[in-house]
Parts: sequence; structure tokens; C-alpha cells
Amino acid sequence: MADNVSILEIIKNLPPELTQSFGNLITILKAASIIFIIYIIFLIVSAFLDMKSKLRIKRMDEKLDRIESNLDKLVKHKK
Repeated sequence: MADNVSILEIIKNLPPELTQSFGNLITILKAASIIFIIYIIFLIVSAFLDMKSKLRIKRMDEKLDRIESNLDKLVKHKK
């Protein structure tokens, strides 16, 4: 039955210096995860805005093509 030592017993038996360093490591991991989540949100927002901008440019290009074709018709009609 000595093999069935729980993790809590192991943590209780660790020296305080080691548990304090684990605490610092957990704090660093929490901060890194928050920064990672903020970065993912930033990527999603920037991708959405980029997609919106590309759609706007595409519509402008289509309008420009339509204007060019109308101008070509007018020039041909005057000749």
C-alpha cells in the first residue's frame, strides 16, 4: 500500500522553497496565458477588419471597372 501515495501527500512533504518556486511558475504561466488569449483576440479582430477592408476594395474595383466600360462606350460612340 506504500505505492499508493497521493500527489497531495507529495506536495505536503516538499520543502517550502520548492513550493514557492512552483507558485512563481504558476503565476508566470497565468500571465503568459492571459497574454496569449489577448493575442488570439487581437488576431481575430484584425482578421475580421482585414476581410472587411478587402471586400470594400473589391467593390471599389468592380465599380471602377464599370465606370471604365461606360467611358469606353462613350468614347466609341463619339467617334
